[in-house]
Order: sequence, then structure tokens, then C-alpha cells
Amino acid sequence: MKNQHTIYLLRHCEVEEQYDGVFRGGKLDCGLSEKGKTDSRQHVDFLVNNGVELVITSGMQRTDYIGNKLSEKRVAHTIQPLFAEIDFGFWDGRTEEEVQQQFPKEYREYRLCWQEKRGEDIVIPSGETMREVLERVGKGWGQTKPELAPVSAIVLHSVSMTCLLSYILNKPIKEVPYTELGGMHEIALVKNRVSLLL
Repeated sequence: MKNQHTIYLLRHCEVEEQYDGVFRGGKLDCGLSEKGKTDSRQHVDFLVNNGVELVITSGMQRTDYIGNKLSEKRVAHTIQPLFAEIDFGFWDGRTEEEVQQQFPKEYREYRLCWQEKRGEDIVIPSGETMREVLERVGKGWGQTKPELAPVSAIVLHSVSMTCLLSYILNKPIKEVPYTELGGMHEIALVKNRVSLLL
């Protein structure tokens, strides 16, 4: 790794309509809606115009769309499966209403953890805990960091984005900005100093 890097962290864009409002974890490999594809192509144009040389995705369709489009423009594309979304266990593929009915106690605690900014305390039945995702994503970052180009992009999911930001910025989850679908952050790495620019 050189002394200075720019990293664009992107959350994938809008998913296919049938998966809207559904818990989309690391086992549910859904694609993007037409709007999601259009928005992704705009991201691709932005990244190319800003000199991105490497894009890293989780290997899931919703992140790989940007990776594949950048590949067509001669940008190197690698997959880091440790950046996959949280494993939602029994909740994966179910709507919030279904989860609320079938797992009322666990769902209440899940929502309370987010409202009270206690993300690290989240536990999903038969799935991953937030602490496990933090550890997994941190391991992925350790493998990825030495391979970064001077300008790189990483395309992630909601929870894996939160965990990677927490890890890179060395901040607790409650202090990390939430990233909407299609949202992006720009990070500058200068030697061992990190700055969140966008």
C-alpha cells in the first residue's frame, strides 16, 4: 500500500421490487431494479471520471452490477466475500411484518438496538451477531487494504457498510453515518491517517 489513497465506499442501489421491504442478508442474492441499474451506471460514470482503478465487491449480484460495469471500462474488479451482508438467519427473505409476527421478542430487541444506537448488541436468531459481522468485515479490510489502488471503490451492503466504516474510522457503530441505498462516502487514507470527506 502506498502512502495516499482515495476510497469510494458505495452501498448498492435499489433492488428488484419483489425484495423491497424484505430482510436481504448474505444468503439472499437478489438483483437490482431498473432504477437501481440506472443509478448504478451513474455511479460508474462518476467513478471512471474520478480515476478509479480498482473496484471490490462482495460477490453478490446487487454489488457486482457496478463491478461488472466498471470491468467493461477496464477497471480491475475483485471480490471480497467477507464484505457480504449480515446473515439474517431465519429472517432472510422474510418481510418485516412476517418477522414481527413470528419473532416478536427478537424483532422488538432488534429495532430497539438501532433506535438506542446499540448496534453492537444486535443478535439475529440463527444468524450473525453484529459483533461477528464487525470481526468478519475487519478481517476482509485487513486482506483488502494492502491491495488498494491509489483510487479504489468498494461496493457494500447496509450492515457491512456500517461495519466497514466503523472499522476504518475507528468509531463505534452509533457514531457512524447511516448510508441510504445508492449512498456513497469518500475516504482519504494518508499514511495512517483517515479522513471522511463525503
